[in-house]
Amino acid sequence: MARKLVARTKSEIDDAALRVNLIELIETVIIYKLPRLNREEIQSMLQIHDIRESRVYQEAKEEGREEVREEVLREVILKMVAQNISVAKIAKVLQTSVKEVQHIISKPAE
Repeated sequence: MARKLVARTKSEIDDAALRVNLIELIETVIIYKLPRLNREEIQSMLQIHDIRESRVYQEAKEEGREEVREEVLREVILKMVAQNISVAKIAKVLQTSVKEVQHIISKPAE
């Protein structure tokens, strides 16, 4: 059904922006409804060019980057604290705020 919707959208919707938005909506629904499928399987099923260009894929990728950044920042800060480096110096070295460093230090490990 999703493949038919994508095909209909491509053939019946003249407005390019609307067409892209509708196809992204269909992709998003499929991604959330079928989380065990990989990118290639979804592309094949929907007969679309490259799901990596979709907004949902880009947002998920950015969220993943942010999570990795936060985890690495946390590890580095905790190691620096263990070396008795001051919060101010940590903030300066890592080019972040003292407040963020303090927040990370006070946050319990997950």
